[in-house]
Amino acid sequence: MVRHGAIHDGLAAARPLHTFSHLDVRLSVDQQQEVATLELEGTATFIRLPILAAKLERVPGNVELRVDFEHLHHIDHACLDLLMEWAKQHEGTGGTPVVDWDSLHSNFQSNNRNRRTDYAHVT
Repeated sequence: MVRHGAIHDGLAAARPLHTFSHLDVRLSVDQQQEVATLELEGTATFIRLPILAAKLERVPGNVELRVDFEHLHHIDHACLDLLMEWAKQHEGTGGTPVVDWDSLHSNFQSNNRNRRTDYAHVT
């Protein structure tokens, strides 16, 4: 027989796991305007790399892609590398990536400094 408290404890422990492993990636494309927006929300880690890569593969080559990471809590090195490499390839196909690299890099660097005391968050 399972105690009610044990179930509650398990659910309480699962909540942070979901928060720190969840990534929502939304892509909207306006072919007429030749603009796409990629919205990242949650935590972008190597565990979610296939999700991010799959969305990036769906971006048409000729569009301006605006990357919105306003609701991104964390990005790790693997996802940051994927975005940077993909941006180079996208430019090679005639597309234009619009990413605030300075802000994203500074958030990544501050995340790594804070990692010892708290889970790294993009602010």
